[in-house]
Amino acid sequence: MSKHTPAPWKSQAMSRNGYLESARVIFEAAGNEICRIDYEAMPTGSEGIKKSDENGALLAAAPELLDALKDIIGYAAAEIGIPPNEAVGGAFKKARAAIAKAEGK
Repeated sequence: MSKHTPAPWKSQAMSRNGYLESARVIFEAAGNEICRIDYEAMPTGSEGIKKSDENGALLAAAPELLDALKDIIGYAAAEIGIPPNEAVGGAFKKARAAIAKAEGK
């Protein structure tokens, strides 16, 4: 079982002075901040804001992606056992490594 903050997470642009966006913030369901991506840390201009927004969307989806990947691995292992070929085996290895990384192992 994962020890991370449970889903859902949401990504929201935040402003420092009421009208200028300064960061992309990830919140958990109760509204507590999980992490913040300051726009100053990204490339300047609209490309930096776009990249922060995209990173925020990916971060907000992380718990659901982890749960889905674990479900897929569990289902596939139960249904087909050992992966039938090297390509699938490589995908399983990458998936298991991603799950371990997400769980801090």
